[in-house]
Amino acid sequence: MGVCSDTNYKIRTDGAIFFKEYFRDNYQTLVGTSRMENTYIPELCELINDEETFIKIESLEAFQYILETLSCELIEKEIVPSFLKLLNTENQHDEVMDRMSAIIGPVASKLHQKEDLHLKYQQQILDFYRVASQHKSDECRQNAAYNLPCMNLIYRAHLDKVQWSPLLASQPATKIPVVSMTSSSSASLQVMEESKDEQATASETPTSSQGNTFDFDKCYLAFTGDANDQIR
Repeated sequence: MGVCSDTNYKIRTDGAIFFKEYFRDNYQTLVGTSRMENTYIPELCELINDEETFIKIESLEAFQYILETLSCELIEKEIVPSFLKLLNTENQHDEVMDRMSAIIGPVASKLHQKEDLHLKYQQQILDFYRVASQHKSDECRQNAAYNLPCMNLIYRAHLDKVQWSPLLASQPATKIPVVSMTSSSSASLQVMEESKDEQATASETPTSSQGNTFDFDKCYLAFTGDANDQIR
């Protein structure tokens, strides 16, 4: 196809969009075919490592449809480096945050299917998710809320193994309103409210990791108290 080597970034962008839409509609019939293995995947690997940020995003959005069918070696060599760059929230464009917050759940879930690769990169993934869940963009927060059940499911059991980066740990905590939850919400997210006594005890007995681990319960409560109706 040669689109990945075109000097015009618009042509390369169109190529990545083509793959995204083509895989979305046809991935079930394409997986395992010689055309997929010998043509499409090599082309898309070049596109995801393009110098243009939005070409990387278009390519990652294409890969999300077939990620679980690829080898761990290919994922780590060709996809993960650009994926981690896109997770860097420092001075990141709002549109990048919006689009990455939409696919962070599907990508993490499919990495989970590949020998638990999601755990290898959980620090970066959860750091990004924490920023996305508190972002000024309504779309970004709404995407984070939509992906909360997935993130909760694959990471809750491993929270004792993750600590926030110093940059994120230094950010002030968001005040979370205490709200009642439906039984279905409680069951799906396993959310439990802490009593005032428990909070007081925790503040009086600090631990080395206090404030540095992700709290899915508080994240859920923050979403239920968001000013945006769609997020609530």
